[in-house]
Amino acid sequence: MQKYSPFDKPINELQASDLAVLRDVSEGWYVEYKSQVPKGSALAKAVSAFANTYGGWLFLGIEEKSKEDPAAESYPGIPSDEVESTLQRLRQSTNAHLSPIPHFESKVLQGPSSEIQLADEASIVAVEVPQSHTTPHVHKDGRIYRRVADSSESKAETDRFILDQLWRRADPIRKEVRRWVKNDPEFSEAEAQMPYLRLLLSADPWRQRSPWLNAPTHEIRSLFSRQEAGLPSAPFETFYTTANGFIARQAEGNDPHDLGMTWKIQRDLSSEMIFPLRLCRPSQYDDDVQDIRNYKHGTYFLNLLIEKHYTTPKIAD
Repeated sequence: MQKYSPFDKPINELQASDLAVLRDVSEGWYVEYKSQVPKGSALAKAVSAFANTYGGWLFLGIEEKSKEDPAAESYPGIPSDEVESTLQRLRQSTNAHLSPIPHFESKVLQGPSSEIQLADEASIVAVEVPQSHTTPHVHKDGRIYRRVADSSESKAETDRFILDQLWRRADPIRKEVRRWVKNDPEFSEAEAQMPYLRLLLSADPWRQRSPWLNAPTHEIRSLFSRQEAGLPSAPFETFYTTANGFIARQAEGNDPHDLGMTWKIQRDLSSEMIFPLRLCRPSQYDDDVQDIRNYKHGTYFLNLLIEKHYTTPKIAD
């Protein structure tokens, strides 16, 4: 998902001097300036409007030139001793007024800054709101707000077609997840007979944070193979790269033809982990029975098998 930004760096790397570029950036689809901190309801309205539309930036402590030329003119900021209460109001207002709660990131840019004439005891709060895939975000007043054209104010959406598009915005992601879940791993003939647990993990299921693994290959390999004294670990001895990420496997003590614990991780931090499970075929007196009885409810489980007349059960341990 492409995100608009007036800056050439991520929000966590911004400095107060970077805000000078906003003198050429007008309010509209992607940007809103507030010289003072608005009430909680208005904050939530602005955040939800960006999330429901294309995403955007809200700046607290910046004043625009005029309604006819709504680019940034001055940077009065907000008193630094009010920054914490401002951030708290931002969090609490979105929690209290919006459902579901959209994702956003904030950064406090402290003065002094000669580039924008920001005073020593003043700060500007930048809020980045990505386009959301969990739309619509409904305000507590019952309305669904969106950014409209070059308007600096959020508007209540009433167009049924637009509302339907908001409800369906996440459909492509849901389809992608369904394909991922149904895409069973490929095994050899011997491996296909073994039970396994498949665990799928995503650091950003709704495509809002855009995480990316930038660490070099040798560091990733070191993390997978690391063992620390006194701590339980399951190191992966085999490691190789793919077009979009890495694959690590446990090989020590395992038959290379058998399924081993495998971790596939993509650069976007989505992961697929495969844990082979022991297949037990317990008879009345063998070791598998004793192993199962050692579990907390093992005896109860075995008694259920007997009660249901399972004579040759297969149990994934």
